Amino acid sequence: MYKILTLSIAALLAGCGGDSDSGGGSNGGSLHVFSSSPHVSVQGNATESTRVIIPVNSRGTTSKNLYFGAFYNSIAIKSTYMNITSDSTGNLEVDFIPGYAVGDGQSTHNISINFCYDEYCNEQVSGSPINASINYNVNLDDEIRMVSAESTINREYNYDDANITDNFTSKEISVTGSNSNSIIFSRGNDSELINKFNVTQRTGYLFDLDLGLKLPGNLLIDTHSKEFKLNACYDAECLYPIKGSPLSIPMTYKVNSPLASGDESIAINAPLAFDFTVNEAEYIQGLDVLVMTSESPENAIYVYDISSNTTEKFALTSYPKNLSVDHSEKQGRIAVSQYYGVFVIDYNKASPSTSSQKLLDSNSSQSNIAVKGDHVYTISTGYNWQALERININTGDIETSNSSEFYGGPILKVTPNGEALYTQDINSSPRSFSKVILDSERWDEQPKSDVYHGTYDHGDDFWFDRTGNYYYSQTGDYFFISDFEFMDMTHVGQLPLQEYVNGVGLDETAELKHLFDTGAYLWVIEKYPFNMIRQLQKSNNTEITRYEETTSMIDGVNYTEWPFFVFESNNGHIFTLQNAYDGREIKRTSLLKLQ
Repeated sequence: MYKILTLSIAALLAGCGGDSDSGGGSNGGSLHVFSSSPHVSVQGNATESTRVIIPVNSRGTTSKNLYFGAFYNSIAIKSTYMNITSDSTGNLEVDFIPGYAVGDGQSTHNISINFCYDEYCNEQVSGSPINASINYNVNLDDEIRMVSAESTINREYNYDDANITDNFTSKEISVTGSNSNSIIFSRGNDSELINKFNVTQRTGYLFDLDLGLKLPGNLLIDTHSKEFKLNACYDAECLYPIKGSPLSIPMTYKVNSPLASGDESIAINAPLAFDFTVNEAEYIQGLDVLVMTSESPENAIYVYDISSNTTEKFALTSYPKNLSVDHSEKQGRIAVSQYYGVFVIDYNKASPSTSSQKLLDSNSSQSNIAVKGDHVYTISTGYNWQALERININTGDIETSNSSEFYGGPILKVTPNGEALYTQDINSSPRSFSKVILDSERWDEQPKSDVYHGTYDHGDDFWFDRTGNYYYSQTGDYFFISDFEFMDMTHVGQLPLQEYVNGVGLDETAELKHLFDTGAYLWVIEKYPFNMIRQLQKSNNTEITRYEETTSMIDGVNYTEWPFFVFESNNGHIFTLQNAYDGREIKRTSLLKLQ
């Protein structure tokens, strides 16, 4: 590797130099170059770039143009730069990559410093090339260990257990070494039983590893035996782990069958009509309840229990803007943004009337939200750049991120494993996705944006698959979710959505109204003009079955039933919410059992 450049001065280095000479060439007139200290030893920084200075001196003059080049074959050297400090002196600044990438111990790196009268270095200045060397030493003595005597984690729940409070555990670990304060922690790939982790320094080399276990409703009914692996690395991509990494913690998580009786109270193809219309809906796996917001006949949250065929109402103080439920950390936690503030419910399935309710202040009005654990995340609406806001549900405290790189009013959703928050711009053109890591209090870091600036028309919504490996846009495109930055948010493929000819004779492709992943199948609802529910084989996107739009006669008027939400219950039955629409207004919302 080398860099060659023109030194844009004539009669260079006119002054007096020293008498040390480490070079060889003899051409070029009276100018002579050398280094007073060509051999340098340095202690490299383990986690950051290190700059090494090699002095360059000269005596004599020249009227010719000069060219400079530094030649080396070391991958540890990131770049070189010649800094002229006077008429007779200069410094070759050599920047090394971080020490962890160079390797532990001492290594020698040779550099040929060339001064020439032509750009191909056929005619060199007297004393050139200067043969320099750098003895570079790196100390990588960091190591991670388990300190807690009991490292195994054991849990057992019923699939529909409500208000679980012991799905958190803490372990004491140690990180020793010269760079322990610069180590980056991340979860390993095999972390399907964990919804969050956080590493905090207690004192000195001792750290607390806090783990949150997934809710039983997010897992299969089975005994899950896994190991949680904690990565401790010098770099964010974890290509350079410290000694003892990954740290493994054995886990046994047993999920028993649900206690609830099931969903047989609703017959197939017999709509259950509600006495309210529905704005948004979310299904809470495990609890087997359907959460809905409504503004007609009043502003309220409704929770329909599928197993008991009962509905609970929770009044809101104003119009419900956006609904979010916690799918990963707090069973039954529901959040709804209003005109100002966020209404939070901790739904108690065993005794709904005792469900706790709280109204939180927010700096963001009528914004979209995402709830996870003890926090609600939101971003203000508006056609300008905004910061991410985090509201502590327990205290009401509001924090704002350091980065204002979100375009106002995006959609926010937490990944199924609880690790990250994804956002989608819906008020900008072109639209894009961004990601913020929630683990280890990294929520206020600068978000990462996708690379497709206008390549794909994402639409106005998106959904995750069951395992959190993909997200699907409203246009049917789907993208990777990955801890590896080069793979994350990369396009994978597109669902086979139906095509049609619009009112002006142009070909169009249907958009998604909703998507639900059952594991083996994707259930998708295609919007107008199809208003159709389709079951796709997830492995190859092949259609298995479809349910076309239906009509209903209500009070002597013929209404078209438009499906807008689909889900699978604990018992494996497929339900859809549908609105009876006559072209002017929504007459009613009903719940329909498809199979």
